[in-house]
Amino acid sequence: DRLQRNFNDVHVLQQQKELLSQELRQQVEILQQQNDNLQQDLDYQRQELTRQVGDLQCLLDRCRREKEEVAQDKQSFSNEATTLQQQVGQLQDLLTNAETAVAEMKGSQEVLSIPSAHIVMTDRKLGHGSY
Repeated sequence: DRLQRNFNDVHVLQQQKELLSQELRQQVEILQQQNDNLQQDLDYQRQELTRQVGDLQCLLDRCRREKEEVAQDKQSFSNEATTLQQQVGQLQDLLTNAETAVAEMKGSQEVLSIPSAHIVMTDRKLGHGSY
């Protein structure tokens, strides 16, 4: 009787062991599947981050190029402004020289034209219309 009970106990324990082993294998399979899914997600996220880093690097490179272009444009504009300021100064000098020359010429003409104007007026007063 006792032997039978031991035999039954052993048999029950073996069945429980098999059930637990089967349950454990199923849990391992589930965990392995979850691990595979997580690994796939991780790979996808890694690829996505790599792509985004590449995009950001391209954007950064473009910003650096544009910054250099802006600096070059600024220097060009500064050079052009300096050139234009020099040209304005030269034009102002030319204008001053021209005004001085015109004033000198007017002064000469006034000296010369005063007598002729006086003569013309005198001739008109006397009734002589020609000169």
